[in-house]
Amino acid sequence: VPAKPLADAGATISYTVRPGDTLYGVARRLLDDRHPWRELQASNRVRNPRRLQPGSKLQVPVDWLRRENLHAIVVAAEGDARARTPGAEVSLGPGVLLPPGTRITTGVPGAVTLRLVDGSTIEVQAATEVELRRLQRIIETSTQDDRIDVTRGRIAVSARPRTGAGARLEVVAPRAVTGVRGTTFRIGSSNEAGLVEVLAGGVESRGPGEGSPAATIESGEGAVFDGRGAGAPRIVKLLPAPVVPAPSPLTETPWSLRIAPVEGAQGY
Repeated sequence: VPAKPLADAGATISYTVRPGDTLYGVARRLLDDRHPWRELQASNRVRNPRRLQPGSKLQVPVDWLRRENLHAIVVAAEGDARARTPGAEVSLGPGVLLPPGTRITTGVPGAVTLRLVDGSTIEVQAATEVELRRLQRIIETSTQDDRIDVTRGRIAVSARPRTGAGARLEVVAPRAVTGVRGTTFRIGSSNEAGLVEVLAGGVESRGPGEGSPAATIESGEGAVFDGRGAGAPRIVKLLPAPVVPAPSPLTETPWSLRIAPVEGAQGY
């Protein structure tokens, strides 16, 4: 899957006027509360909001469309794993629904696996803090628009392909902002650097600063952002997986498995 833009800034949908439509009714049906009908009138240069020509087209910015909030579902939680919704602490376990605004914190050891509505999965690894910043469906287009903020630590994302106006999954870390429509990748951040590692597909990523250049990161590549998250990232090849020998029969415990380290690896 090729990398996609971080956001469809300025993207629009085309609405075909039906018999009996007025601009008031169209705006009430399509737009969220932040955008009154007058904005739709101005952007489409409509003279009479009560009289629209059937079959004519109205261009509606995707960012103006009505949305509904969704949930993420907990698939698994282990070790030191905690969550807080905007209203209260939540006990994590399989099947628990988490709304937008939920903050998840893991210790060592600790991990949480989440599934989004479209089947994409988020693995929150140990010593990590994330916020489910946005989990939404755009009603008119039936597309999903999600954002996950990584305050510290690492997550692994397996994103299902997303198509259609406004469809995106955005992951924001202190050193990198990454947008995807369908891929498998990991993202993490420390005081020294931000890291993005792509295992399948491709992503587009940039630093958090205004006007930071974006970079396309393909499968098998990683991007290293400096500690300020400024400038273009350094693209590197990921190391191959180590060769794991066939295990011997289990005859006693404790049981160990020797793995030959790949040259350049720092740990397993």
